[in-house]
Amino acid sequence: MSGLGAALEALNKQGIAMIYNKTHYVLADGDYALAISEGMFGGANTTYYDLFRVENGKIAEHWDKCRKFRNDRVLSAMSLLY
Repeated sequence: MSGLGAALEALNKQGIAMIYNKTHYVLADGDYALAISEGMFGGANTTYYDLFRVENGKIAEHWDKCRKFRNDRVLSAMSLLY
């Protein structure tokens, strides 16, 4: 996760903030957990999908998908598909 911290710090120095405002769902099965959230990225409304693989009680791997959405669009767990 140190790579993620360095990337977020570099973006922040450029004035680009990644903000999580609300977590809608957290789903877990075995060693995997998925968090579906919304917030702002670089001033745009954004949906965040974060998938984690846990090993020995620590995050071993992380994958993510960020997607901008319009202000008038209703956010749902299925919005990644549209």
